[in-house]
Amino acid sequence: VEILASHGITATPERAAAVIDMLKTKNVEYVDAQSGQTKKRNVSFVSDLWPLCDFCFVAPVNFDREDKFVKKNWKEDSAAVMRGVAERLSALDDFSAESQKAAIDPWCEAEGVKPWNAWRVALVGTGKGPDMYELSAFLGKEETLRRIQFAIDTLS
Repeated sequence: VEILASHGITATPERAAAVIDMLKTKNVEYVDAQSGQTKKRNVSFVSDLWPLCDFCFVAPVNFDREDKFVKKNWKEDSAAVMRGVAERLSALDDFSAESQKAAIDPWCEAEGVKPWNAWRVALVGTGKGPDMYELSAFLGKEETLRRIQFAIDTLS
């Protein structure tokens, strides 16, 4: 929580723990601030976690159109595809990862679209982060839809 506060972000211990749990699923490693013991080996200090999970707390404010991931994955049809994703997500009462998957996957198959990388651009701004359904569930419905709309408005 202190690392988030040092970046001007108010976070609950529960939200910080959720981020650490998400990072663990991706085999991200860190040093426990209280015990000082290495929990995994890729990250040396808790402060090293910020660049890996900043997108959980700070939305993109612009997009680097020269970033290889953005350039490759935000295509001519991405705005239309992301409007379709947003339409389906906005209809959900249950915003769990499972509920999103149940709404989005059949639509993707029926339409022959693969929105995940454009979705990642919208939510994260680059090519990092966890599964899109899990990240969207973590961010919540309102924030997810806001970030998608911002990407559509900014990149189209």
